[in-house]
Parts: sequence; C-alpha cells; structure tokens
Amino acid sequence: MREDQNLPDNDPDNDEPEQMTPEAAETSLEDPDAPEDFDELPVEDEADPYEDVGDVEGETEMRDMIGYIARVLVDDSDAVQVTSNWNDGRLNINLKVADDDKGKVIGRRGRVVHAMQSLLRVAATKSNMRATIDVD
Repeated sequence: MREDQNLPDNDPDNDEPEQMTPEAAETSLEDPDAPEDFDELPVEDEADPYEDVGDVEGETEMRDMIGYIARVLVDDSDAVQVTSNWNDGRLNINLKVADDDKGKVIGRRGRVVHAMQSLLRVAATKSNMRATIDVD
C-alpha cells in the first residue's frame, strides 16, 4: 500500500494482513468453553457403530439395488427374491435366483457378484454400516 493512501483499519478493500502480537495469537486460539485437562473430556459412547440396530436408513435401498441388478441379469426375473437380516452387526443380503440363473449372477470367477458386493459396500459405507451378499 502506498503511503499517500490512508485507508481505515476496518476497510474491506484493505488487503494487508493485520499484525497480531504473539500473546494475542495464543489467546485467540483458546476456546473459552474447552476443558482445562484432557481428563475432563467427555467420553463418547464406545458401542460398536455396526451393532444390530434393526431397520437402518439405507437398508431398503440397498436391498432394492441388489434386486434391480439381479433382475436385469437373469432370464427369470420373477424368481428373484431379496431378503436381508442382521448378523453380528453386519447386514446380510440374501439373493435367491433360479438354478439356471445362478451362473449369470455369480459370473466367471465370481466377478459379477464381486462387483455387486463392491457397490453394496459403497452404499453401506455411506450409511455407516457393513453389508455382504449371499447368493442362493
């Protein structure tokens, strides 16, 4: 800034950073509501975030997604059944298809079912849970 320009300190057009003393910098970082000692920090609930919580947001959408993918892949879409249950804090999605269509859902070396598992894992992570697929 040139000396012939006299801008007030609170001018929004003033691009120069305001100088702060070291003492002011230390006090500006302190939170007045913060506890003095780490022993005073509140203890969060240590429960497993993936414990059996019943009907969770996103569970129905995940079942529908797996069902949709399976119905597109198989010949007999009426035989596709998708159910889910909770086991050890994990959502298990059971996919039941006709015997003739199992190979289409599983794929060579399990590539199709692994791809479905990857999509399911992304959706489950978004809802903060774990999920797996079982093909019957």
